[in-house]
Amino acid sequence: MYAAQCTRSLGSIQLAQDNLPAAEIELQSAMSEFEAIGHALGAVQCGKFLGDVRIRQGEYDSAEQLLVSVKEVCVQLGTQSDLANCHWSFGRYMVTKAEPWRRLRALKLRGTSMGS
Repeated sequence: MYAAQCTRSLGSIQLAQDNLPAAEIELQSAMSEFEAIGHALGAVQCGKFLGDVRIRQGEYDSAEQLLVSVKEVCVQLGTQSDLANCHWSFGRYMVTKAEPWRRLRALKLRGTSMGS
């Protein structure tokens, strides 16, 4: 279990440094290690970080699938704080996914007010 925890920590460091490909490799590995030893909470925590990696990489559908499955595990485990964190990540994902539309709308509105 300590190896999995170290791998997860390495992935979170890579995520903090915006080294997204390395973070994804480390977190996916840690998630698999936690699942192999039956440590669901460790896998959930890796899944949350991995969801953030995929959001930052613009892999919205993959992030959505992952975060939904992580939320389901949280419900089964009854871990409210992890569930709340997943909801937060999922909410941030939804905002990130919608942001290009907001930008376009803002540009359109700005163009309309400039033209009048």
